[in-house]
Amino acid sequence: MVIARETLELAFLVAIQHLPPRQRAVLVLRDVLGWPAKDAAATLEMSMAAVNSTLQRARPTVRRHLPPRRLDWAPTSNPSDEERAVLQRYMEAIERADNAAIGALPHADARCGQQSGAGGHNDAQPTWYSGREALLVAWQPALHGPRAMEFRLLPTRANHQPAIAVYVRSPGEVEYRAFRLDVLRIEGGAIVEPVGFVPDLFPAFGLPSSL
Repeated sequence: MVIARETLELAFLVAIQHLPPRQRAVLVLRDVLGWPAKDAAATLEMSMAAVNSTLQRARPTVRRHLPPRRLDWAPTSNPSDEERAVLQRYMEAIERADNAAIGALPHADARCGQQSGAGGHNDAQPTWYSGREALLVAWQPALHGPRAMEFRLLPTRANHQPAIAVYVRSPGEVEYRAFRLDVLRIEGGAIVEPVGFVPDLFPAFGLPSSL
């Protein structure tokens, strides 16, 4: 499994977080950087046999956590009219905290993910869950819970996909602060895979840290 990209996909960066540190290091050296097994072994102070067996354990784990159709993600310079429309409706629904409108946009079998550190998610590993209902449940604490927040969203693009820069303002705060970068895969007028990434990425997209 060689990652044949000039830059790593965001989804791949999330997927490798599921690996133990040694497996992650081996996979990056061998499959991302293309190092020979001998060089990877020397750098990591492992035998070549250990490098090869570690790589064989790492690859299936990464494959399981990559989007099923990631190879269909062809680079595009501009969003389609369909993507723009879905993105706008999704942003407006979240800012209104409109459960019905939010629930109308994801595919019934949408696969959702959140990187550790994104949107208040502090587990050591990324979280993945499936289905429209799971997505709605995930939004509820922020939209309607005891510590519900106000949202402001800005459209952008990441990984050749529509994306949303999510900002929040808690009760008593003046500014909206960077909360999460949501990258959306849209097919057939529905969101089929939203993935949340840490707000540390905002500067790379020219996004402000607060509004």
